[in-house]
Amino acid sequence: MEDNSSSVTVPNPPESPQFRTTCGEILGDGTVIDLVNEGDRLFLVHWDGREAVIVPYLNHGDVVYTPPRLALSLYQAVRFPGAPIDFGSLRTLLHDTSAVFERCGCAKDDARWWSVVVLATWVPEIFPSPPTVIVCGSDMEQAAILFGLFARLCRRALTVAELSRNLPFSIRPTLLVLSAELSAKQRAFWRASNFQGVQIPCRGGALDTFACPRLLFTDAEDSLAVWGPNDFRFRLLPYSRLFPLAEKELNKIAVEFQAKFLMFRLRRLHRTNVTTSHKAQANKFSNSPLARKLLACVQDEPEIVATISPFLEAQEREILEQQGRDPYRAIIESIWSPSHTSKEIPISDLTKRVNAILLSRGEVIELDSRVVGWKLTHLRLPRDRDGKGKLLRFSRDVRRRLHEFAHAYQLDLPKLGDCDDCKRR
Repeated sequence: MEDNSSSVTVPNPPESPQFRTTCGEILGDGTVIDLVNEGDRLFLVHWDGREAVIVPYLNHGDVVYTPPRLALSLYQAVRFPGAPIDFGSLRTLLHDTSAVFERCGCAKDDARWWSVVVLATWVPEIFPSPPTVIVCGSDMEQAAILFGLFARLCRRALTVAELSRNLPFSIRPTLLVLSAELSAKQRAFWRASNFQGVQIPCRGGALDTFACPRLLFTDAEDSLAVWGPNDFRFRLLPYSRLFPLAEKELNKIAVEFQAKFLMFRLRRLHRTNVTTSHKAQANKFSNSPLARKLLACVQDEPEIVATISPFLEAQEREILEQQGRDPYRAIIESIWSPSHTSKEIPISDLTKRVNAILLSRGEVIELDSRVVGWKLTHLRLPRDRDGKGKLLRFSRDVRRRLHEFAHAYQLDLPKLGDCDDCKRR
């Protein structure tokens, strides 16, 4: 593809243009710019909906956009695509990508799922929170093989040992993290930081966003339950044996597919309607905006939607089951009816109710009264004491707060009696 920079520059630029370093963005008129690698140097590619033009810099209005100057180590670690090339149909592109994963030993259904994950990393802008995929397994070597494929196929993939605030988020990478063992506080930070528009303080008073696609490997099974409910979870089964492809073949895959996925990105982001289509809005994943957006990536391909929908359905069922075993939800359900018919409930009786609900949903660990009492405190439902022990009194404030929690947890609880709070739900 030729360097036709003169065809996209403003004929009479202002005397003092504003210079702006960019790693890619959607401009005000809907055109898209991104980075490409040409002759061991970064250029900009400009897409106006009809033609992709590669330029060393771009005059657009009163702004001159230039590619960043990256440290040599970062430039070598992250793969940038060459000039975008046509990929035919989206179905063909995903079929060919699936074939790459199958060549490495992935089962056909898994390979199809992974091809959609790769596709999503090329358009993170359409997600309120870019996709996070948690890969759980017992063999890090197998994970490294899988992540080696992702490194060649995903947009700006950067393979790292662990999550860190010092990673180069300015280039908007796809992070491939081989160790995702984090504390609850750390997980909370990384979940909150992965929403579009959330700014994180950096050195020198600067701000940056950490929102980017993430694929995280963990060998702790319980890690699947502690990440956000909208994160995708995948298990590498022990009997699955992946084998690495030769470096020469991997590089050939990268050159071909990166250019095709870049063309997909340019076309998709240039569309005026990059939000969820009416067809995608009508799908059954009403409680999972991430799943709806993922389907929006492939909304033009019913066959692909049908292929990945069972995976998404299974994940949604798993999430609902985990939510059902949430002791806080069980507490709210347990005191719902008594709060409308009684003035108080002993903590010992509440504990029995909570354990009965959790047991019916598959939980095997029973809570004692002290733990239930602490969780009431976390819910800001204060306990009192009488001669027989501790209890929860249903004051006006407690009843009002209980209705707020029922709404926040999206619990389908009956409206009881003449309760004014129930009537407002």
